[in-house]
Amino acid sequence: VAGGTGGFIVGLGVTQVVDAIAGTVAQAPGAIVRSTTCPPAGAGRFRLTVRSAMSISGMARAEGTSVGVRGSMTLEPHHVEGLFEAARALLRSAEVRKTIVVLPTDHVVAPFLPATWRRGVGARRVRGFVHVEADWMGRGPLALADETRWLETLDERPLAIVGGVHLADPDAGALLDAHRHASPRFRGVRDKLAFSDARGVHSWTKRGDLMRTGAFRRGYEALGARGLSFDAFVYHTQLTDLAQLAEDYPDTPLVLDHMGTPIALAGPFGGLGQTAQARRDVEAAWHDGLARLAECPHVHVKLSGFGMPIVGWGFHQRAAPPDVGEVVERLGPHVRFVIERFGPDRCLFASNFPMDSVSFAYGTWLDAFTAITADLGAATQRKLLLDTAARFYRVPSPSA
Repeated sequence: VAGGTGGFIVGLGVTQVVDAIAGTVAQAPGAIVRSTTCPPAGAGRFRLTVRSAMSISGMARAEGTSVGVRGSMTLEPHHVEGLFEAARALLRSAEVRKTIVVLPTDHVVAPFLPATWRRGVGARRVRGFVHVEADWMGRGPLALADETRWLETLDERPLAIVGGVHLADPDAGALLDAHRHASPRFRGVRDKLAFSDARGVHSWTKRGDLMRTGAFRRGYEALGARGLSFDAFVYHTQLTDLAQLAEDYPDTPLVLDHMGTPIALAGPFGGLGQTAQARRDVEAAWHDGLARLAECPHVHVKLSGFGMPIVGWGFHQRAAPPDVGEVVERLGPHVRFVIERFGPDRCLFASNFPMDSVSFAYGTWLDAFTAITADLGAATQRKLLLDTAARFYRVPSPSA
């Protein structure tokens, strides 16, 4: 269940969601339970450790239950599918839905491995993939490097790896080195910095000024000193801070994930974007932030993430997903704006799957992107789909 579950649970963090799911399996409502590893079904045993007691969205309080258990349990491989089903049941619960906003989550409470991705690609000609960290959980200051080690065991390995590091942590330098030692494909890190004061919008970090702090900047300097790149996941309201960071460290390659994630650009989300004027204000602020970032020649942009509900399309609430034509019509102008602002040498196709699958299929997004950029010509499309990413992540580009 690792991989960003909290992004679709408004008001709960990733750890809390995993805690709640595991607590349901343990038949102990309200137990906080952490998984030390999150393998796919059938991969082997893994342990769940009960840390402390809490109420899950009022459910335990309503039942008059309190839990104060500490200990651990082991799940056999055949129990893992039960874990996923319990997660789905919990997130469909009427009690949970009374307390928090729950969006569809089946796409993140099931394994998403290279074979899953290949099925989404289908017969389309795709060479390979770059893996970006997926909220790995573990113990100890260097535990996030275990994700990189695990990726090296896959039948189809990534062409490049972007690992997880909290750059403000005092052990950030040691963790960067642990990632590098774990795989020759390690190229950089993502430290999710997305933060919003809006109550209905999930924040991935505890403070909105993190990029301005000395601790974070020391970690960012350590990143640059090792010749590594930075994947920046921020909201559009943070683009000014990100631009300042980029200006202060021009030698550290930086790629903006998900085109800067403009909150409620296309429709209401989390209490924001309730009026047409509010959404125009979002678009204006987003454009201004992108314009400043574009002035930094080392900053690139991933053309991705607009399937996330936070953008405001409402696709996830529909009985049937949009087809390629609708995705082209609605997302196309925004994708083209970013390409025009940064140029094809600094823009790269990305998927944000499985997260965006709440809105449309992988193949739908790939076909829509191809259509959105069709009139730019084959040479430009090649840059957007292959060459820019290969250069940024230092992946040798094939001759054809």
